[in-house]
Amino acid sequence: MKPRIVVRLMKDRIFFGPGVEELLSHILVCGSIKNAARNMGMSYSKALRILNCAEEELGILLAYRYHGGSSGGKAEITPEGVGFLQAFREYNQQIQQFAEQTFERYFAVKQLPPQAKDGE
Repeated sequence: MKPRIVVRLMKDRIFFGPGVEELLSHILVCGSIKNAARNMGMSYSKALRILNCAEEELGILLAYRYHGGSSGGKAEITPEGVGFLQAFREYNQQIQQFAEQTFERYFAVKQLPPQAKDGE
């Protein structure tokens, strides 16, 4: 048994959590929103929606978008986006560590010997 904490950030609506973190991580690797979405099994339009929502709520640009051309579009995470992504990861890591420590304090169970079955 262990705790599972999902960290999401919100103002009037939830705008940043594991999904946006993963999307930004894929954009860093793939260099495009389309390929990042495909790698996540997400539609391009949904990826754009969640990225736009996060940017609106934060008031910063998370990714530069470069449209079309013969080779297709591309995207890059902005310096502010990289900084926010790193801060979210560090915050999430600290929350997880705190949850595990607190869980141990309240729910640590000593190993009990197995109980004998009837007739043994």
